[in-house]
Amino acid sequence: QRADEDGAIGPPKSAAGRRKVPLPPPAAAALRLWVWRGHRPHGDLVFGTSSDRPEDLANIHRRCWTRVLELADVDRPDLTLYSLRHYYASEMIARGRDWKRIQRRLGHESFAMTMDIYGHLIDDEDLDQADGAAVG
Repeated sequence: QRADEDGAIGPPKSAAGRRKVPLPPPAAAALRLWVWRGHRPHGDLVFGTSSDRPEDLANIHRRCWTRVLELADVDRPDLTLYSLRHYYASEMIARGRDWKRIQRRLGHESFAMTMDIYGHLIDDEDLDQADGAAVG
């Protein structure tokens, strides 16, 4: 499911949006602790309010995200939680991950969408090597 900016919960934007998202063990442990400490007020929402609505993104930024940036000693007020998605994609590209895997992890419906958004991150040298390998 997804929550829009107004807090309305609905299905993912596309069929590709329904996917398994890998969660590193430290993040999984932090989430278990969050739930164990009773931070899930009602219902099934992990980050819900006492009225069982999705937590407002502005509240998350104000209460949590600015503190995370502070602790990481990052002085970039322009960074948002959504910036993490782009960082994740950029890191997968830099590490040479398969583009179809990147597409699936991001929940993009088409490969073209992934390339339109992140294709500029492909190093020209990598393209030259790929062209040489294809010809040779």
